[in-house]
Amino acid sequence: MAHCLLESRQLFPGQPIQLQDQVSLPDETRVSLQAQWIDLGPQQASCIVVILENLTAVAHQQAQIDAWRYGLTEREAQVWERALLGLSYRDIGQELFIALNTVKRHMKSIRRKQSDGCG
Repeated sequence: MAHCLLESRQLFPGQPIQLQDQVSLPDETRVSLQAQWIDLGPQQASCIVVILENLTAVAHQQAQIDAWRYGLTEREAQVWERALLGLSYRDIGQELFIALNTVKRHMKSIRRKQSDGCG
């Protein structure tokens, strides 16, 4: 990412360039990376700012908040956490060792509880 940003300065001088990517670490933690140039003023050098976000931790925290807020069961919270990470229903089922139709049933229940909680 840093190499691409360095090249972008030569190819597109003066243009604000921001790069983003998502990676999975060996322990299955999903991380979002963002990098961009920032100018600190005419008398200081430009810098590259890199922002890392642990998407796995964010999804876990959001699922726990939603479980409390909407009265989700423990299994629904597990399904919801993986849905927040962008996993397909099939992948959720494989991770949790449940059938695809069970995932669909949990998601339907989650959506119903969320819509009931907002009304």
